[in-house]
This record gives sequence, structure tokens and C-alpha cells, in this order.
Amino acid sequence: RDKKLWFASAAVLLLLLLVVPQVQQAGAKGDPTSKMTAELVKQISAAKPDDMVAAVVKMRAVSNLNGIQGEKAPVFAELRRAATMSQAGLIGYLNAANVQKRVSIVHPFWIDNIVYVKATKDVILELASRDDVKELFENFTFTLPPRPEKSAQQVPGWDSLAKIGATTVWST
Repeated sequence: RDKKLWFASAAVLLLLLLVVPQVQQAGAKGDPTSKMTAELVKQISAAKPDDMVAAVVKMRAVSNLNGIQGEKAPVFAELRRAATMSQAGLIGYLNAANVQKRVSIVHPFWIDNIVYVKATKDVILELASRDDVKELFENFTFTLPPRPEKSAQQVPGWDSLAKIGATTVWST
């Protein structure tokens, strides 16, 4: 009897382990906004049907840099190759005749396998539902803080003796 109960419990647990991930995966596919940042979702929600929305689309594919790290040309070649291959389907979709009129900008970037897209919200939502897309985020500007003013006491970069304090040692 204990053996039957143990097997029944194990069977239920196994079933849950197999079914729950499938249900969660199906839920994520059903909601394209699950791959979007909160700010992009806000922009999509506020946009009218014909408004263009800018989004950065991060592809799921990752470059294989094993064995070539530290070598500039082969790394760049692999990044370009991986981006070209993984972005081909997405760019083909955006250039299709029935979609093209709802897209104003498509700009691929190989360095991080992303594509900048400016399109209507229905197109952006369709991109989010693609399996080859990892995430979408809003286009943003990053501003560096201003450099501090140079003070009179700062040592010029070429004066290495003053930088290490040699003139102070000599004066004592």
C-alpha cells in the first residue's frame, strides 16, 4: 500500500514537472508584451494604430566566440556572421510587401545582434511574438556626465616625474 502511494505521488510529481513548464511557455507566447520593457509597453499602449513606435529588437541567437577571443578580426567576423544569419528571418518579415508599408526604419547592428525598428504597434507586437526574438526595449539616449574642470594643480599627462611625486622627494 505504501509502495502504491509512493508511486502515485511520484507519477503526479512527474506529470506536474512536465506540464507546468509547457503551460508557462504557452502563457508567455500568448502575451507578446512579456518580452518588452515597461517603457516600451507604455509607448505601445499610448500609440494610435498608424503611429510609428521605435523599438530595439534583441535577437535570441548568440555568437560562438570560443577559441577566438582576443583576436579582433575573427571575433568581428563571427559576430557579423551570427547576426546576419539570425536577423535574416526578421528582416525578411519586415521587408515583406504586406508589412513594409507599416515600417519606416530597419537598421541591423551586428555588434550586439540587435535590430532598430520603427514601425506601427501591430508590427512591434508581432516581432515580440517571434521565437527568434529574445526581448524588445525602447530606443533611449544615454548621456555621459560632464567632465570635471581641470584645476591648476593637475599635472599634464606628459609630466611623469611630477605625477609620481619625484620633484617633492628632490626638494627634501
